[in-house]
Amino acid sequence: MLFALLFAASAQGLVAQGYWIGFYNLENLFDTIDHKEVDDSDRTPIGAYKWSTERFNHKVDQINGVIDSISRATSPNIWGVLGVCEIENATVLQALCRKFNASNSCRFVHFESPDRRGIDVALLYNADAFKPTHFEKVAVRLFLSDDSPKYTRDLLVVSGWLASAKVHFIVAHWPSRSGGQKRSEHFRMTASYYSKRIADSIQKSDPKAQIVLMGDLNDDPSDRSVRRFVKSKNTDMEFYNPMEAMHKQGVGSIAHRDRWHLFDQLIFTKNFLNQGPLRLEGAGVYRKKFLTQSDGRFKNYPLRTYVGINYVGGYSDHFPVIALLTATDPKGYE
Repeated sequence: MLFALLFAASAQGLVAQGYWIGFYNLENLFDTIDHKEVDDSDRTPIGAYKWSTERFNHKVDQINGVIDSISRATSPNIWGVLGVCEIENATVLQALCRKFNASNSCRFVHFESPDRRGIDVALLYNADAFKPTHFEKVAVRLFLSDDSPKYTRDLLVVSGWLASAKVHFIVAHWPSRSGGQKRSEHFRMTASYYSKRIADSIQKSDPKAQIVLMGDLNDDPSDRSVRRFVKSKNTDMEFYNPMEAMHKQGVGSIAHRDRWHLFDQLIFTKNFLNQGPLRLEGAGVYRKKFLTQSDGRFKNYPLRTYVGINYVGGYSDHFPVIALLTATDPKGYE
């Protein structure tokens, strides 16, 4: 359905340039160095995971293969941006860009976060398609029951031009369900509040702004934290979540205890549907056979890098999510 929508539009002769955007949790893409300021000693050659240069390079090759596969599957659409999470630092992002950067157009926006494990979010982008004009990080302030701080990933805000359209991306990795869904829910509600506050601020300065929240939200579209972000007292400022219908159909991006969850989401301002210069043509989970476990207890689950501390050499414990956009004026920013 995702690709049929866009190709149907092209067949009708619309003058439009197509772009794909996406989000991918890269499942612990660490370098091999023990950084004393964060808890990453397990992800070193002598650590519990025996994380070697060879394994790191293989992982980068694997991720490159996924991105290349998406680009071929969505051709003739152009890669625009890819939000990522569970990356350790700029070093691993540079390695990614070098691998899938045949035209030397891969760039990224990244800030270090205070997460105790040292994992961050980032936005990879095609410099031939997207021109960033503003970027910043926004801290998510969490507190435990004793009022001590709990450190988590920052939100990344990147604004710029995709073709001739101004667009704003909020890249997120909301707090995990560690300790249980209900017990940890208030942390994701707080992250949702901060995400919504960013969107409200953008919309206050530009009511016609086109905004995309992309990330691993660690909650499903039906959960309170996500619904809180989508809904608004002002219906003109509500968001559209294409993942909601997929979730109702049992589609997921990650599996846990034989249950599928759609934690990885792309959420759009409603003007992507019919009013803005960028149009949403479709969205979905990029679930290909090569990305799945072929047999055993975890058959059809995402083929991950590790199961426990046992090295499998796969891709990630998440499937990527992607969307196709068209720009009715493809002349861009020349």
